[in-house]
Amino acid sequence: MKKVTLNLLTVLLALLFVTSFSACKKDSTTEPDAEKISFTVNGTPYETSFVQGADAGFGLMIVGSLTSEQRALSILFDYDGISTGTYAFGDSNYSVFWDVFITTTEIDRYTSRSGSITIEEYDAETGKIKGTFNAVCKTLNDSKTVNITSGSFLVYD
Repeated sequence: MKKVTLNLLTVLLALLFVTSFSACKKDSTTEPDAEKISFTVNGTPYETSFVQGADAGFGLMIVGSLTSEQRALSILFDYDGISTGTYAFGDSNYSVFWDVFITTTEIDRYTSRSGSITIEEYDAETGKIKGTFNAVCKTLNDSKTVNITSGSFLVYD
């Protein structure tokens, strides 16, 4: 329960960071490719309108927001494990979170229970991380499930 609470707190702080400091985004002239996260949730395609990285204290949290729809997708990368390869959710320190904001105080949080993430490129010098993912995510009490497919990301931490 402490881990779930800590993860929720981390993502909420990351979202606050994303919305508060959007002007601090890196200069796009040094990044040839635009940052983006795209994916499909239960058959509906999404592409985030804003992407921001944040230090979660125990890993790198990348948050992609869909502000017009009050939704966000977050990917947690373990600092000790960012390297190219494929990692299973649940067997590693990688996670995906799908947050649907019902009200300002009520959030349906879906956490990856299975699936995988593939890091195709990682450059520690530039911070570039590129890869794909898919996941089956459930709410804390397992009452709701979403399937995330065709996920891809390109971000600079």
